[in-house]
Amino acid sequence: MTDRPERLAGILGRFDPHFKESRDAQHLSFSSRPTEVLPMAQELVKVKLQLKCDAQIVGQELDQIDNQVQILDLESQKV
Repeated sequence: MTDRPERLAGILGRFDPHFKESRDAQHLSFSSRPTEVLPMAQELVKVKLQLKCDAQIVGQELDQIDNQVQILDLESQKV
């Protein structure tokens, strides 16, 4: 479980909100995501900030975040 914050940071690290279009697998634009995935990705950015501030996320909320991270990872591989 301790690898979850690092995994989230790694996946979100691929995206840059300033990019208008994706450059390569490690430099993706948020706008390259399907519209149904974009709000989830933006929510995960907030979660990443919470984790940096040592917020404790447990139980069902942690499972939901983990599922969102997996979806975002799969979507980023499609680019």
